[in-house]
Amino acid sequence: MKYDISNIGETIHKIQKEHEVNQADFADKIGANISTVSKWIRGINNPPLWGLLAICDVYDVKITDLIKPIPTPYKPKGRRYDKP
Repeated sequence: MKYDISNIGETIHKIQKEHEVNQADFADKIGANISTVSKWIRGINNPPLWGLLAICDVYDVKITDLIKPIPTPYKPKGRRYDKP
């Protein structure tokens, strides 16, 4: 399965604002450096798995609130589909 993280920075910024914390406090609570979180929010870098899990744990959000699964078309195994 593939995941869409194209707007992860915007989502992280939204969570920060919803919890009314500044970027320094946000970073401190998840165990990250403020410059690291700033790069995530600005879209320079994507957060690693530990960062995503820390955000989920500290701010009580689901991982699917941060990254969205991209639906893939269903293709049954063992069948061959010919083009019309």
